[in-house]
Amino acid sequence: MADSPRRRDHPDGRARLNVGLLLPQRGRLKLEATASYAGPPPFGAPQDRIWLTITNVGGKPVHVVWVGWGLREAVAGERVRSVVPFEAKKLDPEAQISVPVFEPAHLHRNVAWIGARETRGRLFKVTAMKMRRLIRDRERRMHQTSEYTS
Repeated sequence: MADSPRRRDHPDGRARLNVGLLLPQRGRLKLEATASYAGPPPFGAPQDRIWLTITNVGGKPVHVVWVGWGLREAVAGERVRSVVPFEAKKLDPEAQISVPVFEPAHLHRNVAWIGARETRGRLFKVTAMKMRRLIRDRERRMHQTSEYTS
């Protein structure tokens, strides 16, 4: 019985339960950011967007209140955090939505995070590795653009 994840032996010889496994499971969000390019590399198109896909991977519904992004350092005339116009939505377990965040031209190395906040105040962010990959892919595309125009 000592190897069971729910029950562990206490040093006194009494059995104890792992309370963390007995608590109800909370809702958790998984975020994935992708870029969609409708136009060719030299100029792009007005339909080009960075999309944020939000998936509820937890066992409880989650109410997503806002979607936005934050900057590492404030640039003259810009805010440190910006919120995208977004209608609050309830995500049931395993449900998913996609939200356009901004145009790829606004994605640069100063963008620290893209994320979503739920009603309890928890902020879920795209991981730093995925952000670096997204920014690097955009920079490569812009480098291809400069090769086409020169």
